[in-house]
Amino acid sequence: MKLLLVVPGLLPPWTEGRKNFIRDLIPVLQDKVELRILSTATGLTPQSLPFSVPVNYASAKTKSLELISLHKAVKRHLTFSDGPDIVIHFPYGTFSGVRGVINKLGIIAAHRMVTKAGLPCLTVLYSMTHGDLLKLSNQVPTLATAESHNWSGHIINVGLDLKRLDPLSCPENNKRIIFMAGYHENKSSLLKNILYERGLIDIIQIGEQLAMEGFHLSVVAPLLKHPQRLAELKSLLRKISPSLPVTFFTQVNIQDLFGRHSMYIFPQRKNYNVFIPTSVLEAMAVGIPVIMPDLPMLNPLIGREDGFCWKYRARNPESLLQAVLDATLYWEETCRRALRGRLHVRQNWTIEHSARQLMEIVMELVE
Repeated sequence: MKLLLVVPGLLPPWTEGRKNFIRDLIPVLQDKVELRILSTATGLTPQSLPFSVPVNYASAKTKSLELISLHKAVKRHLTFSDGPDIVIHFPYGTFSGVRGVINKLGIIAAHRMVTKAGLPCLTVLYSMTHGDLLKLSNQVPTLATAESHNWSGHIINVGLDLKRLDPLSCPENNKRIIFMAGYHENKSSLLKNILYERGLIDIIQIGEQLAMEGFHLSVVAPLLKHPQRLAELKSLLRKISPSLPVTFFTQVNIQDLFGRHSMYIFPQRKNYNVFIPTSVLEAMAVGIPVIMPDLPMLNPLIGREDGFCWKYRARNPESLLQAVLDATLYWEETCRRALRGRLHVRQNWTIEHSARQLMEIVMELVE
């Protein structure tokens, strides 16, 4: 069986969950089917990729034109005599603003173009920030996404390559906590997103209390390699929580990082239609305790009765502080939750499990 994967922006740096998921999925699928991959690039195409399947890049002068270039390339592939049996589309997950409108129209256009050619088209949403998931599924009926509180359609969980992540026993309670975000472009708007959407501001707002309790914060974000963005964040820290010790990282070894900290905080402030953060999965798979807000999108990773982590009220710094202090005070219970979370992720959120889910849907659509 021949699969054509249509993946805009599949090129370095490998700091975003969607790209990392597809990067890890390709070698597993390669053992089952014949793969062809189409992607986009607005500059030079990469000379080497971390998988053996070649990628054909549709070049575009600007990012706003890349979906047009990609659709033209897909249309050409549909006319080949040895064309694919099915097209699998992995679109961007942004569904807000102008980019969101373009993304949604691109998804609908790709689906219609492929089905008009007589082939099934499976659209796999790694995430969906805003918009209406059910309305989109009415226009794109062969849609799959991760487990979600309001989704009853095809499910493909975001999987991890566990060969990269060794399980650890519960770490020492050394009061070193981690915050992570994968943005890398030098944009002030992305730093604002890290602060006010990904929720770093909530940690900063309780920074003085954390410092009094002896905590140390590590902030991991590739974006901080740009001096201006780092200076902006440091300025904010000096104003709000000058006593909190903070270390900045732009590139890390995940295994080593988790092994040197006692907790990972994912303080997301906004609920999305679909979003299973890769960083949370990685932390849980290794076994480091996790603190997360009570957002519906995170329910699959929180578990019943907070079985896999410590939960707090979203957008509430005082509730976050209490969760951190409770996790520290009741460390044996914290370790039990981390162990349950580790087993849950290593059973249900692996890249092999993702591949099985995808192939089951593919066989259903092709047959």
